[in-house]
Amino acid sequence: MKYILALSIILFFRAGAIAQPTLSAATNNPAEGDAFTSHYCDTTGYSTLPAGGDTGADVAWNYDSLVSHSETTATYMTSFGSAYTDSFPGSNLMSYYNFGIDTTYTYYFANSHYLALTGSYTTNFPSPISPIIKPYIIMSYPMTYGTKTADTSIQLDGGTYYIAADSNFADGYGTLILPTGPCTNVLRVHVKVVQIDSTPGIAGNISFGYNEYYWYKPGFHSCLLSLMYGGYGGGNYLSSIYYYTQSGSPEAITGVNTNTTALEVSPNPAADVVHMKFTIHDPVNTTITLSDVSGRVVGAVSGAQISAGLNDIAYPVSGLAAGVYLVRLSSDGGSVVKQVVVER
Repeated sequence: MKYILALSIILFFRAGAIAQPTLSAATNNPAEGDAFTSHYCDTTGYSTLPAGGDTGADVAWNYDSLVSHSETTATYMTSFGSAYTDSFPGSNLMSYYNFGIDTTYTYYFANSHYLALTGSYTTNFPSPISPIIKPYIIMSYPMTYGTKTADTSIQLDGGTYYIAADSNFADGYGTLILPTGPCTNVLRVHVKVVQIDSTPGIAGNISFGYNEYYWYKPGFHSCLLSLMYGGYGGGNYLSSIYYYTQSGSPEAITGVNTNTTALEVSPNPAADVVHMKFTIHDPVNTTITLSDVSGRVVGAVSGAQISAGLNDIAYPVSGLAAGVYLVRLSSDGGSVVKQVVVER
């Protein structure tokens, strides 16, 4: 029955013309307050399919049977004032996520032409700082069906040099069907990577390659689905599948105004008191927390202070150390996050 339903969905979307999507910085670069959950999935049932699936126009890619085994949520914020930003000069965007006892901070440079990776910092690692000498371009804009780009990056990581050459090719567009439902107007990008480990002192170079496939939709500030084939052992086997859901932007909230001023935090920077201003239709299950950039919650607003309608809550920050903090307003439908700097 599930197969018949999935087939009917595919035929329905193929029956009508599907617009050819174009990705731009405005539609696809992550923004402050965005949070995306990656769902690590079982590859069973997909590993024997042709790598990446079909190419071309008006394609329907069906991954509705994916089973999520684990989830990790990454939250985006500006890198200004963050704990490790001095190690990644030129960065203007960062994300962070917790994995067990470790927290990984990933740094980017984003502008109207491209989104580039500048490095990462992982706590509790022997060599936590991994800067990239030349920013590694993840996506060039505009990107549409038939667009090809190429890039080369050199990375210094714990004393080992990695040279990665890759090429991006937008080779298909159409409808992507995920466990969360069908997504139309989706562009697929095929990334080919050849990586060489040229560690000083080791005779010869160890090289390996892999193919990656990413599905994007204008207006969604992350990929929708990613597949990786190959890896350190080479070959064309399917090594990982992730699909992504959004969990932290104003548009994801139920019960909170969804315009760009859903949550206002002022003054910013602040020294003594922060005013949190927002409108809520239903205060039930609504919470406000304050956390540092590592994700540690350092304060919260009592539910008794939140009422239906316009709220303007004064929260004392005089007892906090100087630094960057995140104010998170959460309701049943999702969360919105604002960054505030505490000065001393």
